[in-house]
Amino acid sequence: DAHLESIREVERQLGEGGACEPEATLDPFELPQLYEAAQLPTWTRAMMDLTVLALACDLSRYVTLVYRRPGGGKSYFPWLDLGGPTDAFEHHSMTHDRANHVPQLRTIFRWFNEQTAYLLDRLKATPDVEGTLFDSVALLQGSECSDGQVHDKLDVPLALFCGSELGLSTGRVVNAGGQPQNHLLVSLQNLMGREGQVFGNPYYCSGPLEGLS
Repeated sequence: DAHLESIREVERQLGEGGACEPEATLDPFELPQLYEAAQLPTWTRAMMDLTVLALACDLSRYVTLVYRRPGGGKSYFPWLDLGGPTDAFEHHSMTHDRANHVPQLRTIFRWFNEQTAYLLDRLKATPDVEGTLFDSVALLQGSECSDGQVHDKLDVPLALFCGSELGLSTGRVVNAGGQPQNHLLVSLQNLMGREGQVFGNPYYCSGPLEGLS
């Protein structure tokens, strides 16, 4: 009953403002905009609730959540108090002028991390055969750039949240010493029972991340 009611609650959330018919014409260079900017909080929570349901029912074991497409333009946060009119604070533009927008960027980053905290809380509150759903989950959070101002891809900070069944030591900072990010992805696939020394392009990958275990 609790599971069915959870599904129904997600359906109610999604029914607030969705459409099944595609737009008549789409710019081939523009990804479809499936929700208005102000609906992102509702969309985010609905997708996270569906993620928990899918994992709990073993309908999926791998989930990717992307808040918005990378790149500039149209990334506004009207539900956050950024100290002025909404259209004065476009996220991508501010990252290229971050010295003058530190308070706004911190507010936005805090909101994203609050969504991660919500997903973690839902996983920890969902019972599994033994313990909770989070016990057997690895959640990796990151971005496509380490420095948005120059689009740098070096030393990208990543946050990894792991349940107790995976056997990793948590609550620490690991300096990977310049190892490719693909090494971390190899470590994660190994943790999930898939053997191998490569994830993605072999040129950037030669094994698991040293210092993670």
